[in-house]
Amino acid sequence: MFARTRGKNRQVHEIAPDEIFLDSSNLPSRDEPQFEGRIIRPVAGRAILAVGAVCALILLLFTGRSFDLSVIHSAAYADISRDNRLDRSVVFAERGRILDRTGRELAWNAPNDSGGATTTSFAARRYSESPGLSHLVGFVRYPKADRSGAWWREEYTGVSGA
Repeated sequence: MFARTRGKNRQVHEIAPDEIFLDSSNLPSRDEPQFEGRIIRPVAGRAILAVGAVCALILLLFTGRSFDLSVIHSAAYADISRDNRLDRSVVFAERGRILDRTGRELAWNAPNDSGGATTTSFAARRYSESPGLSHLVGFVRYPKADRSGAWWREEYTGVSGA
């Protein structure tokens, strides 16, 4: 079926009756606030193009900013990143005191007077001079650092005894 308008042939599609007429029995109960009975128009092509253009503009802005940060100013941000690292420092926990039943100290911590080259120090373990307690109280292995000050053993290790 063709219709002639201003010298051009246009194809005319048939229109279904339910697109034109409302069912006369449902007309009184039609709920207009719920948009019953309205014919919905499709989204206009200009609106789709406008949304696409806005999305393309935002994508272009993000791409430009990413190029600016990762290529143009990369050296400056690499320096900031290198300076932003956490330094690792060793903190030595002190071991507890060992007391006999009368409250006399059998083992305790005292300031380390080894005079090492490192700035980090740890408490030295001191023991009572009472004879026969060495097997009961035991001893510890101390933290160790190499000549450059890097700690290769970072904790007290109980070797034997309490």
